[in-house]
Amino acid sequence: MKTKKKFDAMKTMRKIRDKLSKEFVGMSYEEQKRYIGKRAKVRPKTTQKM
Repeated sequence: MKTKKKFDAMKTMRKIRDKLSKEFVGMSYEEQKRYIGKRAKVRPKTTQKM
């Protein structure tokens, strides 16, 4: 017997991915990284090259 989900993570992930795909049309990988970095609530640490 299946129970009704209150939150469907896969549906939400697909919705976000589809929205970003439309916004990324024509952007380079570097432009996409900057776009996400500006909007991310938690920014990843940058690694330093030696």
